[in-house]
Amino acid sequence: MDIQRGMRDKLEKYIKTDQTVDIVLSVNGGAVYDYCCFGVDQSDKLSDDRYMVFYNQKRSPNGEIVFAPEENRFTVELNRLPSFINKLVFTVSIDGNGTMGNISSHSAVIRQAGQSVL
Repeated sequence: MDIQRGMRDKLEKYIKTDQTVDIVLSVNGGAVYDYCCFGVDQSDKLSDDRYMVFYNQKRSPNGEIVFAPEENRFTVELNRLPSFINKLVFTVSIDGNGTMGNISSHSAVIRQAGQSVL
């Protein structure tokens, strides 16, 4: 299934939330891109810096979120996230020169058990 802009739905309709899920991000453009996952609380705030997972901090405290930078892949065990994490926010930023206007395409793919789900 393709994710549509502004789409809101329950993730458990598409995946088994008690099993590992991969989120693979891809950006094509003329810059170097940095990928990050923020585990935010009910107020949409990063209340614990250990839940900012990126190239310089590749794991959350207990390995619930693990980043593989060579694949731009975040592996997540949703059922192991602490109760104060209300949602995960994935971002892409430019490292160095470039503009977002130079991005020719981008995607976010959610995979489970080796299969693309969303």
